[in-house]
Amino acid sequence: MRSANVTRSASWPQPKIPATNQLTIESNSALNCIDVLDALGRTQRQYRPNGATHVMNVSSLIPGVYTLRCTASENGRTQTRRFVKK
Repeated sequence: MRSANVTRSASWPQPKIPATNQLTIESNSALNCIDVLDALGRTQRQYRPNGATHVMNVSSLIPGVYTLRCTASENGRTQTRRFVKK
């Protein structure tokens, strides 16, 4: 995986605050793909957002730590973030 530079991305709630139902991803460039990976690196969900902001329903995920892999449409670069599902 290339080193990330989706320029800027953020997710809510912040990693120290567990998500229960929704997770919002925001980037300053359009996103092509968002993958949700479990602790073993397996893809649990895949989203194709229509822009730089995407709200995901994570209520059906089992509690645990997940990794978001966000890929920018413009340059194909990826950035990863972690979140906790309560």
